Amino acid sequence: IGEGGMGAVWMAQQIEPVKRLVALKLIKAGMDSKTVIARFEAERQALSMMDHPNIARVFDVGTTSNGRPFFVMELVKGTPITEFCDARKMTPKQRLELFVPVCNAIQHAHQKGIIHRDIKPSNVLVALHDDKPVPKVIDFGVAKAIGQPLTEKTLHTAFEQVVGTPAYMSPEQATFNQLDIDTRSDVYSLGVLLYELLTGTTPIERERFRKVALMEMLRVVREEEAPRPSTRLSSTEARSSIAAVRNSEPAKLSKLVRGELDWLVMKALEKDRTRRYETANGFAADVQRYLAGEPVLAHPPSAGYRLRKFVRKHRGPVLAAGLVLMALLAGIAGTTIGLVWAEQARSDEAEQRKIAEEKERDALKAAEEERQAKLREAAQLAIAIEQRAKAEKARDRTRDVLDAMTSEVTGDSLATQKAITEEQKKFLAEVLTYYKEFAGENADDERSRKRTASAAGRVGGIEYRLGHQKESATAIRMARDLLTALAADFPAVPAYRSDLSRSHNNLGYVLASLGKGAEAEAEYRQSLSIQQKLVADFPAMPEYRDYLAGSHSNLGNLLAVLGKRAEAEAEYREALAIRAKLAADFPARPEYRDYLAGSHNNLGGLLEGLGNRVEAEAEYRQALAIRAKLVADFPAVPEFRQHLAGSHNNLGMLLVDLGKQAEAESEYRQALAIREKLAAEFPSMPEYRRNLAQIHNNLGILLKSRGKRAEAEAEYRKALAIQEKLAADFPAMPAYLQELGRSHNSLGNLLYDLGKRTEAESEYHKALAILAKLAADFPAVPEYRQALATSHNNLGALLAGLGKRSEGEAEYRQALAIQEKLAADFPAIPAYRQERARSHNNLGYLLAGLGK
Repeated sequence: IGEGGMGAVWMAQQIEPVKRLVALKLIKAGMDSKTVIARFEAERQALSMMDHPNIARVFDVGTTSNGRPFFVMELVKGTPITEFCDARKMTPKQRLELFVPVCNAIQHAHQKGIIHRDIKPSNVLVALHDDKPVPKVIDFGVAKAIGQPLTEKTLHTAFEQVVGTPAYMSPEQATFNQLDIDTRSDVYSLGVLLYELLTGTTPIERERFRKVALMEMLRVVREEEAPRPSTRLSSTEARSSIAAVRNSEPAKLSKLVRGELDWLVMKALEKDRTRRYETANGFAADVQRYLAGEPVLAHPPSAGYRLRKFVRKHRGPVLAAGLVLMALLAGIAGTTIGLVWAEQARSDEAEQRKIAEEKERDALKAAEEERQAKLREAAQLAIAIEQRAKAEKARDRTRDVLDAMTSEVTGDSLATQKAITEEQKKFLAEVLTYYKEFAGENADDERSRKRTASAAGRVGGIEYRLGHQKESATAIRMARDLLTALAADFPAVPAYRSDLSRSHNNLGYVLASLGKGAEAEAEYRQSLSIQQKLVADFPAMPEYRDYLAGSHSNLGNLLAVLGKRAEAEAEYREALAIRAKLAADFPARPEYRDYLAGSHNNLGGLLEGLGNRVEAEAEYRQALAIRAKLVADFPAVPEFRQHLAGSHNNLGMLLVDLGKQAEAESEYRQALAIREKLAAEFPSMPEYRRNLAQIHNNLGILLKSRGKRAEAEAEYRKALAIQEKLAADFPAMPAYLQELGRSHNSLGNLLYDLGKRTEAESEYHKALAILAKLAADFPAVPEYRQALATSHNNLGALLAGLGKRSEGEAEYRQALAIQEKLAADFPAIPAYRQERARSHNNLGYLLAGLGK
């Protein structure tokens, strides 16, 4: 969608952790010189420092497999500001209103220590958001940092190089080194932009630049004064067309611009930068004064200033005329000077004046010495402040880099995170120390409070990923409390409320994993309450509606686990309604259709559990239809194919329960075909191999029930082979070990039915060894203890069948002891009470056989 000297910009689809269309800037092949890479990294570093609604945001950074750096930023589907205004025939007033946020964006960059150096219409894009034009400043490719390096690599402007676009560059940019550049250079370029918005052309017309050599072009920029905007409007031959696209008439337009608007623009375009607006904000404030009908601070140059400029411009003739004038005056003065000296000689006050002057000099000297001492003291203080500021900036840069590096594996929502590798775990353990330090810093202003809250949240996310659930809950509580105070102190900043909602949501998720269902529910409901208020306050923000739907789903998931199925169904239906509306309102955003399919799927699962299988089937089929269409529309997006396979699998499982085994087998085999292809295309994605093992296992269960035991055994063994490889590749991933243990159990059950009881016993023992270690390593995860109990039950049944009833009784009692503890630890979860009842039943049956 765009190309420059060193990079190309592509429209891309980001799949995770957030699904959205983005712009991806990639350095061109062959452009990997040190200077180009340094400039490219400087741009992405500059953009990553920005946090302003009118500057394109950076979402991610990285390097391709062949070493070409890239960064991912907000996709701005806009047009250059001048084209946007002309196409809509915007009036000068509307153009000024659109210009003000551009100034504010540039001021934000200046406050971050960044000078843009290439402000022009093509770098200020405007798009409509809810029918309101919103400008976005882009392309910091030639930005310059003030007092800080943007990259550790060598980066300097060569002495032979001119940076910027001639028609928009300031006089101080029109040199071959640009060493003396400050933020007022951007103020000048903003003045050129406003000149063009008002008159349709740049102060020095582009045609002029096309006809002259580089040196002459730079001289023109440095020395030649531009006509006032009103003068340009009244003298141009194109004044009728210019006025027409400004919804005005030529005479009226010139009259409107004449006066204050002339002064505003020409103050920004002063060749002498000390006479320009000091800041972009100052420029914007004067524009707003004009719009509000208040007096502007800009005014025409004084007569004295114009005279000084005339003298500088015509130095030779003025000097000659001055010499002639001095000669004339000398003749007149000669006749009177003798009289003046005679009068002064007779004065008795000369000596007194001399004494007074000496005293005055002494006093001035003492005052100067005192002033110099104070200046030295102030300089020392300034140096100390600067050193502290540099240290702060260094810490901020460290924090920004770590945030970028950990965002993929921590993310905003703990509920949506995927498995991580052992290497990622080691890395997280290393950076955890830094984040704990950041979270412990004193926070006494808005910015530092925000950063501390963010760091505490990141500590919580990392602790959870490392398996430290209690520590995670403690850190997330800290983040929640800090964000609660921030949201209360700054109610006009919706981002704080949104972040607070996420912290409640994450805390609820961690508490649920710790078995604290009531506390988790309270946190989820707090999150939901905040999100509902955000959606009410900002109904045009689809992101808030999407997160609200996610909050309803999360609460529904918890309520389902707690056995509150009617309440869970209500939450799922709320999520479904919101996502159906989002998908209808934003048909061009495929992620909303994918989320809608997920909501149909969730509701189907709950209805199936409630016994409403006909309704469940309808929901599953709706999810399947949406996902099939998504795959047809976006065949290159693997996640959509993965989700489609999941829908085939879910529908297959329901059809099994409905007794429609042939149809179920068809669905399983469709899922299997998709997952085999995904696992082959993406061998480095463990999730795809895991899903493939799951469908082999499910198909094995179905084939077993249909009496096709040999085929079932083949499927079980395929699942087992995949899971053994996964567990070997990712030994620190407990979920892979758990699934491997379950597969050994499933194969043991099949072998038991086939009469291969020795082999079955071997599989049960393998499952038991894996699950016993998991339960010991992760005592806070109840699922591992439940899986261990199931394994003891299976082995007990086998031993009893082999006539080893005493050994069978021992296994049953071990299963029962685990389930008694689970039911006591998690009294709100009915599934554990149900399994405990089954264990009592199994043991009772065995005891009856023993005559007890």
